[in-house]
Amino acid sequence: MQVTALDLDELVTLALRSLRRAPTGLAALLSGTAGALEAQLVAACVIPVAEPPETLASAGPDGPGLSSRTGEDHTMLRALGGEMDAVVVPPAMRSGKWRDYEHVAAVSSCIDENTSCLVMVGSVSQIDLGTLQRASAPVTVLVHLITEERASRELRHRASEADQEISLLLAALHHDLRTPLTGILGSARTLIERDSEVSPEVRHELLESIVRQADRLTRMVSDTLERDRHRDGPVRMVKVRLRDLVERAAAAAMMGRKGTVTVESPDTEICTDADRLERALLNLLDNALKYSPEGAAVYLIAEEEDGWARFTTADNGPGVAHDILPRLFTAYSSDTGRSDGVGLGLNSAKQAIEQDLGGLLSYSRREGWTRFVASVPSDGSTDR
Repeated sequence: MQVTALDLDELVTLALRSLRRAPTGLAALLSGTAGALEAQLVAACVIPVAEPPETLASAGPDGPGLSSRTGEDHTMLRALGGEMDAVVVPPAMRSGKWRDYEHVAAVSSCIDENTSCLVMVGSVSQIDLGTLQRASAPVTVLVHLITEERASRELRHRASEADQEISLLLAALHHDLRTPLTGILGSARTLIERDSEVSPEVRHELLESIVRQADRLTRMVSDTLERDRHRDGPVRMVKVRLRDLVERAAAAAMMGRKGTVTVESPDTEICTDADRLERALLNLLDNALKYSPEGAAVYLIAEEEDGWARFTTADNGPGVAHDILPRLFTAYSSDTGRSDGVGLGLNSAKQAIEQDLGGLLSYSRREGWTRFVASVPSDGSTDR
Protein backbone atom coordinates (compact mmCIF):
# COMPACT_ATOMS: atom_id res chain seq x y z
CA MET A 1 0.00 0.00 0.00
CA GLN A 2 1.33 3.41 -0.99
CA VAL A 3 0.08 6.92 -0.19
CA THR A 4 0.63 9.45 -2.95
CA ALA A 5 1.97 12.95 -2.39
CA LEU A 6 -1.47 14.29 -3.24
CA ASP A 7 -3.01 12.18 -0.49
CA LEU A 8 -0.64 13.65 2.10
CA ASP A 9 -1.18 17.17 0.79
CA GLU A 10 -4.91 16.69 1.18
CA LEU A 11 -4.44 15.58 4.78
CA VAL A 12 -2.34 18.65 5.56
CA THR A 13 -4.96 20.87 3.92
CA LEU A 14 -7.69 19.21 5.97
CA ALA A 15 -5.65 19.72 9.15
CA LEU A 16 -5.25 23.43 8.38
CA ARG A 17 -8.98 23.78 7.78
CA SER A 18 -9.62 22.07 11.12
CA LEU A 19 -7.55 24.54 13.13
CA ARG A 20 -10.49 26.84 13.79
CA ARG A 21 -12.51 24.01 15.32
CA ALA A 22 -9.86 21.58 16.44
CA PRO A 23 -11.96 19.14 18.55
CA THR A 24 -14.57 18.56 15.81
CA GLY A 25 -11.99 18.83 13.03
CA LEU A 26 -9.94 15.99 14.49
CA ALA A 27 -12.59 13.37 13.61
CA ALA A 28 -12.71 14.64 10.03
CA LEU A 29 -8.93 14.55 9.78
CA LEU A 30 -8.86 10.97 11.11
CA SER A 31 -11.46 9.98 8.50
CA GLY A 32 -9.17 11.30 5.79
CA THR A 33 -6.23 9.46 7.35
CA ALA A 34 -8.23 6.20 7.46
CA GLY A 35 -9.09 6.56 3.79
CA ALA A 36 -5.51 7.31 2.80
CA LEU A 37 -4.22 4.28 4.73
CA GLU A 38 -7.09 1.99 3.68
CA ALA A 39 -7.63 1.28 7.39
CA GLN A 40 -10.75 0.13 9.22
CA LEU A 41 -9.90 2.08 12.37
CA VAL A 42 -7.71 5.10 13.13
CA ALA A 43 -7.62 6.64 16.61
CA ALA A 44 -5.81 9.59 18.18
CA CYS A 45 -5.00 9.29 21.89
CA VAL A 46 -3.41 11.57 24.46
CA ILE A 47 -1.06 9.94 26.98
CA PRO A 48 -0.45 12.21 30.03
CA VAL A 49 2.24 11.19 32.49
CA ALA A 50 0.13 11.41 35.64
CA GLU A 51 -3.39 10.69 34.29
CA PRO A 52 -5.16 7.87 32.46
CA PRO A 53 -4.75 7.86 28.65
CA GLU A 54 -7.65 9.33 26.67
CA THR A 55 -8.89 8.61 23.15
CA LEU A 56 -9.79 12.01 21.72
CA ALA A 57 -11.37 10.75 18.49
CA SER A 58 -11.53 7.78 16.15
CA ALA A 59 -12.62 7.26 12.55
CA GLY A 60 -13.00 4.66 9.84
CA PRO A 61 -15.72 2.02 9.38
CA ASP A 62 -15.17 0.76 12.94
CA GLY A 63 -14.33 4.12 14.46
CA PRO A 64 -17.44 5.29 16.35
CA GLY A 65 -17.77 3.95 19.85
CA LEU A 66 -14.09 3.28 20.44
CA SER A 67 -13.22 3.80 24.10
CA SER A 68 -10.02 3.79 26.13
CA ARG A 69 -11.75 3.71 29.51
CA THR A 70 -10.87 0.14 30.49
CA GLY A 71 -7.75 -0.54 32.49
CA GLU A 72 -6.64 -3.05 29.86
CA ASP A 73 -6.64 -0.37 27.17
CA HIS A 74 -4.84 2.01 29.51
CA THR A 75 -1.98 -0.44 29.89
CA MET A 76 -1.64 -0.92 26.12
CA LEU A 77 -1.91 2.79 25.28
CA ARG A 78 0.59 3.84 27.93
CA ALA A 79 3.09 1.20 26.79
CA LEU A 80 2.79 2.27 23.16
CA GLY A 81 2.89 5.96 24.09
CA GLY A 82 6.39 5.47 25.48
CA GLU A 83 7.81 4.06 22.23
CA MET A 84 8.30 7.46 20.50
CA ASP A 85 8.50 5.65 17.14
CA ALA A 86 6.26 3.84 14.65
CA VAL A 87 5.80 0.19 15.67
CA VAL A 88 3.84 -2.88 14.72
CA VAL A 89 1.75 -3.81 17.74
CA PRO A 90 2.26 -7.52 18.60
CA PRO A 91 -0.94 -9.56 19.06
CA ALA A 92 -0.11 -10.27 22.70
CA MET A 93 -0.20 -6.54 23.49
CA ARG A 94 -3.47 -5.73 21.72
CA SER A 95 -6.54 -5.19 23.89
CA GLY A 96 -10.17 -4.24 23.44
CA LYS A 97 -11.32 -3.63 19.88
CA TRP A 98 -7.75 -3.74 18.56
CA ARG A 99 -7.76 -7.53 18.89
CA ASP A 100 -10.15 -7.70 15.90
CA TYR A 101 -7.56 -6.62 13.31
CA GLU A 102 -4.95 -8.73 11.56
CA HIS A 103 -2.58 -5.75 11.40
CA VAL A 104 -2.24 -3.03 14.03
CA ALA A 105 0.40 -0.29 14.05
CA ALA A 106 0.99 2.82 16.15
CA VAL A 107 3.14 5.90 16.05
CA SER A 108 3.83 8.07 19.11
CA SER A 109 4.95 11.70 19.12
CA CYS A 110 5.96 13.95 22.00
CA ILE A 111 3.65 16.91 22.64
CA ASP A 112 5.49 18.23 25.69
CA GLU A 113 7.55 16.84 28.56
CA ASN A 114 4.42 15.48 30.23
CA THR A 115 2.26 14.37 27.29
CA SER A 116 2.53 12.31 24.11
CA CYS A 117 0.16 11.74 21.18
CA LEU A 118 -0.49 8.19 19.98
CA VAL A 119 -2.01 7.49 16.54
CA MET A 120 -3.14 3.86 16.14
CA VAL A 121 -4.29 2.07 13.00
CA GLY A 122 -6.14 -1.22 12.58
CA SER A 123 -6.33 -2.84 9.15
CA VAL A 124 -6.85 -6.16 7.33
CA SER A 125 -3.81 -5.43 5.17
CA GLN A 126 -0.15 -4.69 5.85
CA ILE A 127 0.59 -1.20 7.24
CA ASP A 128 3.69 0.65 6.05
CA LEU A 129 5.25 2.34 9.10
CA GLY A 130 6.91 5.11 7.09
CA THR A 131 3.60 6.02 5.47
CA LEU A 132 1.91 5.93 8.88
CA GLN A 133 4.47 8.34 10.32
CA ARG A 134 3.95 10.86 7.51
CA ALA A 135 0.16 10.58 7.61
CA SER A 136 0.06 10.98 11.40
CA ALA A 137 2.01 14.26 11.45
CA PRO A 138 -1.05 16.51 10.80
CA VAL A 139 -3.02 14.54 13.41
CA THR A 140 -0.32 15.12 16.01
CA VAL A 141 -0.29 18.87 15.29
CA LEU A 142 -4.04 19.07 15.76
CA VAL A 143 -3.95 17.02 18.98
CA HIS A 144 -1.24 19.39 20.24
CA LEU A 145 -3.55 22.35 19.59
CA ILE A 146 -6.42 20.61 21.39
CA THR A 147 -4.33 19.93 24.49
CA GLU A 148 -2.99 23.49 24.49
CA GLU A 149 -6.54 24.87 24.26
CA ARG A 150 -7.60 22.66 27.16
CA ALA A 151 -4.74 23.92 29.29
CA SER A 152 -5.51 27.51 28.32
CA ARG A 153 -9.19 27.06 29.15
CA GLU A 154 -8.31 25.59 32.54
CA LEU A 155 -5.99 28.51 33.28
CA ARG A 156 -8.72 30.99 32.31
CA HIS A 157 -11.17 29.18 34.57
CA ARG A 158 -8.74 29.27 37.50
CA ALA A 159 -8.02 32.95 36.89
CA SER A 160 -11.75 33.70 36.87
CA GLU A 161 -12.23 31.80 40.14
CA ALA A 162 -9.30 33.66 41.68
CA ASP A 163 -10.80 37.01 40.62
CA GLN A 164 -14.12 36.04 42.20
CA GLU A 165 -12.41 34.97 45.43
CA ILE A 166 -10.48 38.24 45.60
CA SER A 167 -13.65 40.28 45.01
CA LEU A 168 -15.51 38.35 47.70
CA LEU A 169 -12.59 38.68 50.11
CA LEU A 170 -12.40 42.46 49.62
CA ALA A 171 -16.17 42.86 49.97
CA ALA A 172 -16.22 40.73 53.14
CA LEU A 173 -13.26 42.62 54.59
CA HIS A 174 -14.96 45.95 53.86
CA HIS A 175 -18.14 44.71 55.52
CA ASP A 176 -16.42 43.30 58.62
CA LEU A 177 -14.18 46.33 59.13
CA ARG A 178 -17.10 48.76 59.00
CA THR A 179 -18.51 47.87 62.44
CA PRO A 180 -15.35 48.39 64.55
CA LEU A 181 -14.49 51.48 62.52
CA THR A 182 -17.94 52.90 63.27
CA GLY A 183 -17.34 52.28 66.97
CA ILE A 184 -13.94 53.96 66.91
CA LEU A 185 -15.27 56.99 65.02
CA GLY A 186 -18.31 57.28 67.32
CA SER A 187 -16.20 57.21 70.48
CA ALA A 188 -13.63 59.64 69.06
CA ARG A 189 -16.33 62.14 67.94
CA THR A 190 -17.96 62.01 71.36
CA LEU A 191 -14.63 62.85 73.01
CA ILE A 192 -14.00 65.72 70.58
CA GLU A 193 -17.49 67.24 70.35
CA ARG A 194 -18.53 66.79 73.99
CA ASP A 195 -15.18 66.98 75.72
CA SER A 196 -16.29 69.38 78.46
CA GLU A 197 -19.44 67.34 79.22
CA VAL A 198 -17.82 63.91 79.44
CA SER A 199 -17.16 62.61 82.95
CA PRO A 200 -13.87 60.87 83.75
CA GLU A 201 -15.69 57.52 83.97
CA VAL A 202 -17.34 57.92 80.56
CA ARG A 203 -14.08 59.18 79.08
CA HIS A 204 -12.34 56.07 80.34
CA GLU A 205 -15.09 53.83 78.86
CA LEU A 206 -14.85 55.59 75.48
CA LEU A 207 -11.08 55.25 75.38
CA GLU A 208 -11.36 51.59 76.34
CA SER A 209 -13.86 51.13 73.51
CA ILE A 210 -11.46 52.71 71.02
CA VAL A 211 -8.62 50.43 72.13
CA ARG A 212 -10.87 47.37 72.10
CA GLN A 213 -12.20 48.07 68.59
CA ALA A 214 -8.69 48.89 67.31
CA ASP A 215 -7.49 45.53 68.69
CA ARG A 216 -10.41 43.88 66.91
CA LEU A 217 -9.41 45.55 63.64
CA THR A 218 -5.85 44.33 64.01
CA ARG A 219 -6.97 40.74 64.63
CA MET A 220 -9.43 40.85 61.72
CA VAL A 221 -6.77 42.04 59.29
CA SER A 222 -4.33 39.40 60.57
CA ASP A 223 -6.95 36.66 60.28
CA THR A 224 -7.80 37.77 56.74
CA LEU A 225 -4.17 37.60 55.65
CA GLU A 226 -3.78 34.23 57.39
CA ARG A 227 -6.91 32.92 55.71
CA ASP A 228 -5.63 34.11 52.33
CA ARG A 229 -2.37 32.21 52.87
CA HIS A 230 -3.83 29.00 54.27
CA ARG A 231 -7.40 29.13 52.91
CA ASP A 232 -8.78 29.07 56.47
CA GLY A 233 -7.75 31.28 59.36
CA PRO A 234 -6.75 29.62 62.63
CA VAL A 235 -9.55 28.89 65.10
CA ARG A 236 -8.50 30.03 68.57
CA MET A 237 -10.51 28.32 71.32
CA VAL A 238 -10.42 30.11 74.68
CA LYS A 239 -12.53 30.18 77.81
CA VAL A 240 -14.75 33.24 77.99
CA ARG A 241 -17.53 34.44 80.31
CA LEU A 242 -20.80 34.27 78.39
CA ARG A 243 -22.12 37.53 79.85
CA ASP A 244 -18.93 39.44 79.00
CA LEU A 245 -19.03 38.20 75.41
CA VAL A 246 -22.63 39.24 74.70
CA GLU A 247 -22.23 42.57 76.50
CA ARG A 248 -19.18 43.39 74.36
CA ALA A 249 -21.07 42.46 71.21
CA ALA A 250 -24.07 44.59 72.25
CA ALA A 251 -21.89 47.60 73.15
CA ALA A 252 -20.02 47.40 69.84
CA ALA A 253 -23.27 47.10 67.88
CA MET A 254 -24.79 50.18 69.52
CA MET A 255 -21.66 52.29 69.08
CA GLY A 256 -22.32 55.11 66.61
CA ARG A 257 -25.92 54.05 65.89
CA LYS A 258 -29.36 54.79 67.31
CA GLY A 259 -31.12 52.01 69.13
CA THR A 260 -30.56 49.86 72.18
CA VAL A 261 -29.72 46.21 72.71
CA THR A 262 -31.16 44.50 75.77
CA VAL A 263 -28.94 41.64 76.94
CA GLU A 264 -29.89 38.56 78.95
CA SER A 265 -27.23 36.01 79.82
CA PRO A 266 -26.15 33.62 82.58
CA ASP A 267 -22.82 34.26 84.24
CA THR A 268 -21.14 31.06 83.04
CA GLU A 269 -18.03 30.16 81.04
CA ILE A 270 -17.85 28.53 77.62
CA CYS A 271 -14.95 27.51 75.40
CA THR A 272 -15.10 28.98 71.90
CA ASP A 273 -13.36 31.30 69.46
CA ALA A 274 -14.53 34.51 71.09
CA ASP A 275 -13.49 36.78 68.21
CA ARG A 276 -15.34 34.74 65.58
CA LEU A 277 -18.45 34.34 67.72
CA GLU A 278 -18.51 38.01 68.70
CA ARG A 279 -18.11 39.05 65.06
CA ALA A 280 -21.01 36.81 64.04
CA LEU A 281 -23.22 38.26 66.79
CA LEU A 282 -22.24 41.75 65.68
CA ASN A 283 -23.45 41.00 62.16
CA LEU A 284 -26.76 39.70 63.50
CA LEU A 285 -27.22 42.70 65.82
CA ASP A 286 -26.25 45.08 63.02
CA ASN A 287 -29.14 43.75 60.91
CA ALA A 288 -31.53 43.81 63.86
CA LEU A 289 -30.77 47.44 64.70
CA LYS A 290 -30.88 48.44 61.05
CA TYR A 291 -34.40 47.08 60.47
CA SER A 292 -36.00 47.77 63.88
CA PRO A 293 -38.43 50.69 64.22
CA GLU A 294 -36.82 53.76 65.74
CA GLY A 295 -36.78 53.51 69.52
CA ALA A 296 -37.68 49.80 69.57
CA ALA A 297 -35.56 47.42 71.59
CA VAL A 298 -33.42 44.68 70.13
CA TYR A 299 -32.77 41.62 72.27
CA LEU A 300 -29.69 39.43 72.57
CA ILE A 301 -30.41 36.40 74.74
CA ALA A 302 -27.72 33.87 75.64
CA GLU A 303 -28.39 30.43 77.12
CA GLU A 304 -26.30 27.35 77.90
CA GLU A 305 -27.77 23.87 78.03
CA ASP A 306 -26.68 20.29 77.27
CA GLY A 307 -23.24 21.29 75.98
CA TRP A 308 -24.50 24.06 73.71
CA ALA A 309 -24.42 27.84 73.96
CA ARG A 310 -27.42 29.40 72.21
CA PHE A 311 -27.64 33.05 71.19
CA THR A 312 -30.92 34.58 70.02
CA THR A 313 -31.20 38.01 68.45
CA ALA A 314 -34.78 39.31 68.23
CA ASP A 315 -36.29 42.45 66.75
CA ASN A 316 -39.80 43.49 65.71
CA GLY A 317 -38.80 44.84 62.33
CA PRO A 318 -40.43 43.76 59.04
CA GLY A 319 -38.50 40.49 58.73
CA VAL A 320 -36.89 39.01 55.63
CA ALA A 321 -38.63 39.44 52.28
CA HIS A 322 -40.06 36.17 50.91
CA ASP A 323 -38.02 36.37 47.69
CA ILE A 324 -34.81 36.59 49.74
CA LEU A 325 -35.52 33.61 52.03
CA PRO A 326 -34.29 30.84 49.65
CA ARG A 327 -30.86 32.50 49.45
CA LEU A 328 -30.87 34.25 52.84
CA PHE A 329 -27.41 33.08 53.94
CA THR A 330 -25.67 33.23 50.56
CA ALA A 331 -23.25 36.01 49.65
CA TYR A 332 -24.70 39.20 48.14
CA SER A 333 -28.30 38.27 49.01
CA SER A 334 -29.41 41.71 50.24
CA ASP A 335 -32.79 43.35 49.76
CA THR A 336 -31.78 46.34 47.65
CA GLY A 337 -35.11 48.04 48.39
CA ARG A 338 -34.49 48.14 52.13
CA SER A 339 -30.71 47.97 52.59
CA ASP A 340 -27.62 49.80 51.46
CA GLY A 341 -25.44 46.79 52.33
CA VAL A 342 -23.83 44.29 49.97
CA GLY A 343 -25.41 41.19 51.53
CA LEU A 344 -22.40 39.68 53.26
CA GLY A 345 -23.29 39.98 56.95
CA LEU A 346 -25.45 36.85 57.25
CA ASN A 347 -23.16 34.89 54.95
CA SER A 348 -20.18 35.80 57.12
CA ALA A 349 -22.09 34.94 60.31
CA LYS A 350 -23.17 31.56 58.96
CA GLN A 351 -19.62 30.65 57.91
CA ALA A 352 -18.28 31.58 61.34
CA ILE A 353 -21.01 29.75 63.27
CA GLU A 354 -21.28 26.60 61.16
CA GLN A 355 -17.98 26.11 59.34
CA ASP A 356 -15.57 27.50 61.94
CA LEU A 357 -17.35 26.77 65.22
CA GLY A 358 -19.29 23.62 64.30
CA GLY A 359 -22.66 25.14 65.18
CA LEU A 360 -25.92 26.08 63.50
CA LEU A 361 -27.49 29.40 62.47
CA SER A 362 -31.24 29.59 61.75
CA TYR A 363 -33.92 32.19 60.98
CA SER A 364 -37.55 32.33 62.06
CA ARG A 365 -40.40 34.84 62.04
CA ARG A 366 -43.12 34.43 64.69
CA GLU A 367 -45.71 36.75 66.25
CA GLY A 368 -44.18 39.87 64.71
CA TRP A 369 -40.65 39.08 65.85
CA THR A 370 -37.64 38.28 63.68
CA ARG A 371 -35.30 35.79 65.32
CA PHE A 372 -31.85 34.53 64.41
CA VAL A 373 -30.60 31.69 66.62
CA ALA A 374 -26.89 30.83 66.67
CA SER A 375 -25.93 27.64 68.52
CA VAL A 376 -22.32 26.56 69.11
CA PRO A 377 -20.74 23.81 71.24
CA SER A 378 -19.86 25.23 74.64
CA ASP A 379 -16.85 22.94 75.11
CA GLY A 380 -14.88 24.14 72.07
CA SER A 381 -15.47 21.05 69.91
CA THR A 382 -16.23 21.68 66.22
CA ASP A 383 -16.99 18.18 64.89
CA ARG A 384 -20.58 17.65 66.05
